[in-house]
Amino acid sequence: KETAPVILLETPYRMKPLAKDLEMILKSNKRIIFAYKLTQPEELIIKTTVGELVSKIKDLPKGEFVIIVLP
Repeated sequence: KETAPVILLETPYRMKPLAKDLEMILKSNKRIIFAYKLTQPEELIIKTTVGELVSKIKDLPKGEFVIIVLP
């Protein structure tokens, strides 16, 4: 029941496990922003839900990322 966004920073090798953890903990329709390799040519920003995140990042290699859980 947060009223402010929650920003999660984690090591690159925890990208997919963290997405699965969020899927188990939060509601699948919880809105999030997944930001991958910011400021690099491969930069990717995905606005999605927790339920869709795992499938959307399954083919991404390890890389720096930030997850913003929206209120």
